[in-house]
Amino acid sequence: MRGPYARRGLRWAVDYDARRVRPLVVYKSSNVRLKGFTVRRAGFWTITLTYSDRVHADGITIRNNIGGRGPSTDGINTDSSSNVLIENCDIDCNDDNFCIKAGRDSDELRVNRPAENVVIRNCVTGKGHGLFTLGSETSGGMNNIEVYGLKARDTGIGFRLKSAKIRGGVMRNIWIHDVEMDGVRSPFHWELNWKPDYSYPLRPKNIPESEWPAHWHVLQTRVDPPERGIPEFHNLRISNVRVTNAGQAFYANAYPEKPIRNVIFEDVSIDAGSGGRLNHCKDWMMINVVLRARSQVGLKNCEGVQLPAFEKK
Repeated sequence: MRGPYARRGLRWAVDYDARRVRPLVVYKSSNVRLKGFTVRRAGFWTITLTYSDRVHADGITIRNNIGGRGPSTDGINTDSSSNVLIENCDIDCNDDNFCIKAGRDSDELRVNRPAENVVIRNCVTGKGHGLFTLGSETSGGMNNIEVYGLKARDTGIGFRLKSAKIRGGVMRNIWIHDVEMDGVRSPFHWELNWKPDYSYPLRPKNIPESEWPAHWHVLQTRVDPPERGIPEFHNLRISNVRVTNAGQAFYANAYPEKPIRNVIFEDVSIDAGSGGRLNHCKDWMMINVVLRARSQVGLKNCEGVQLPAFEKK
C-alpha cells in the first residue's frame, strides 16, 4: 500500500489503513508477565504495551528478518504505560528494537497519559532502525526512563529521539548507561522534525471529507494553540557508553523555541567516521568524552554546548 499512498500524498495514513497483525498486545492491563518465548516474522509492531501498568517482559526473542524485512516490525514498544521492566531480550527486527511512545498529536494531548518509570536492561539487538528509541509518538510525555546493559551489533541507530512539531509532550529524566555499540551507523541520532510526509497529515486532494474513515478525522485534528505541538526534551544523561566502528557520532535537530537542553555525556568513547552536527541545543556537558573521527562535531544555533575531546583519524 505504501507506494500508491505516497503518490497520493497519503503517506501519513497508510500505517493506520493497513491491516497488519500485531502478534501480542497488552492493552489497559496490569500485573502482566511475559516470559521466555520467541516471535518470528511479525506483520507489524511485535509486542506493544499500551495504557498498562506493572508489566514485566523477560527473556523474549524476536526474529523479524527471516525471509525478508517487513516494514515497521518494531520489537517491544511501551506506549503510555508505567512501571515497566524489560530485560534479557534478544531482538532483530526492521524498525525500532526497543521503543517508548506516548501517543500522538491532538488526540493524545487530550488524553495526556505519559510513559513513565520504565527500565530496559541487559538486552542485545541485531538489525533494526534503533537500539533504543523515544518517539515519534511523544504527546503524553515521558519521565523516569533508565536503559542499561544493552549491546547493539550492526543496528542502524543507537539512542534515537524522534518527534514532530505537532506532537508536543515533555520528555525528561532519561538515563542511558553501560551500553556497547559496534557497527552502528549513528549512535546518537535525535531528529525532532522526523519524516514530515508521515508526521504531518495533509488534507487529501480529490477525496471528499464525507468519504474519510473515522480515524482520518482524528489524525487531521489540529493542535491548538500550535505552540502545544512543540516537543520538549531535557535532563538526559548518557554515561559509560562505548561506540566502535560508527558512521556519524552525533546528530541532533530541535527547535529554537525548545532546544534539547540539559544533557550530560560522561565516560563515553566513540570511534566514528565523522563527528556530525547539532542544531538548537543548549547546556550540554561532556565529561571524559573522547571522539575519534575525521572531523569534530559541528554546532549551529547552540548555546552552552561543550564538545568532546577530539582525536583526528
